[in-house]
Amino acid sequence: MDTKGKDMEKRIPKYDETFKKNLVSLHQNGKSQSELCREYGVSMSALSNFNSEISETCKTVLD
Repeated sequence: MDTKGKDMEKRIPKYDETFKKNLVSLHQNGKSQSELCREYGVSMSALSNFNSEISETCKTVLD
């Protein structure tokens, strides 16, 4: 039985939409990605994903 997949799932943090939007807003207002990652304990890839998600949501709303 492979338990690695299950263990990995448990370690992936889930961030709520408000948290994501706040980080994206801080980044758009001049805070660097590395600063945000250090301060809030998120990975660079997570922050990049937040930016993509929020941008896609805004684009969909505007279309």
